[in-house]
Amino acid sequence: MGGLAALIVALAGLFQGPGEWSQVWRSFLRARAVDGDAAAAAGVVRERAAELADPLRHDLLGALAGDVSSRASLARTLSTAGDWPLADEESWLAAEVLVDGPTRGRAVLAALRSGGPDRDRLRLAHEAGVQAAEDLRLVEAIGIQRLLHGQNKADWSAINLALTLRRSGDYEGAEGVLGEQSERNDASGEIWSQRGLNALAAGEERRARDLLGKALVRDSQDAGVILARLDLARGRRAEARRAFAALLVDEPGAWAYRGWGVSLVEEPLPRRESSGPGSHGRGSSSVP
Repeated sequence: MGGLAALIVALAGLFQGPGEWSQVWRSFLRARAVDGDAAAAAGVVRERAAELADPLRHDLLGALAGDVSSRASLARTLSTAGDWPLADEESWLAAEVLVDGPTRGRAVLAALRSGGPDRDRLRLAHEAGVQAAEDLRLVEAIGIQRLLHGQNKADWSAINLALTLRRSGDYEGAEGVLGEQSERNDASGEIWSQRGLNALAAGEERRARDLLGKALVRDSQDAGVILARLDLARGRRAEARRAFAALLVDEPGAWAYRGWGVSLVEEPLPRRESSGPGSHGRGSSSVP
């Protein structure tokens, strides 16, 4: 159903009762439900909302309708708010229209606390957490990713949270998340591989090798590459060569080819001091 139908539904709602924000909001939700277009629905009810003493929510509707100045005003107001002023659905909509940054992160956190989102909003929250981690807003990222993992208990949510905890230096916290996830029957070899990488980052190579071995028997190709690279780095070229060769059998990745090639190169012989005339055991720069 198109914009005309949304307009009819919204206007019908507006004339059903007193001019309160709750009435305007219900009208917006009805209009959006008709054709799924939040921008069109927001445009319909925005003028009515302007009459109410609620500039924050008027800006939210304006931002949803595509008004850039409303979005900027919404961001400014929310960035200085003490207690978060928006309700659950309002927070999701704010997260959809705000640009990435701490204020959008607060909106995502507030929205997630209302319960598990649908697929599109799950993707939005996931991307917001990853972006916050990449921008080193680690407290924000951990908050989002912890809520996501609590709601999903999936390998991807455990790995995202563990990676950010590791980046923050909390190796014990990362191991706690990954260790709990590895106890699930459907946990992948990647979970065990990440446990190994976490142990390596914490300086526990022996334990890392044990965990990576467990990942390898659970069909984690990453674990095989990591173990082979560890052998190569430690000068165990024969062991590394055998490990990389095993990885070349089934759709090898680029690292498997690179590692195999490097493992074939023999280490250069140590340089020997010149024993030519005039040296006689003395440094070559000495003079009689």
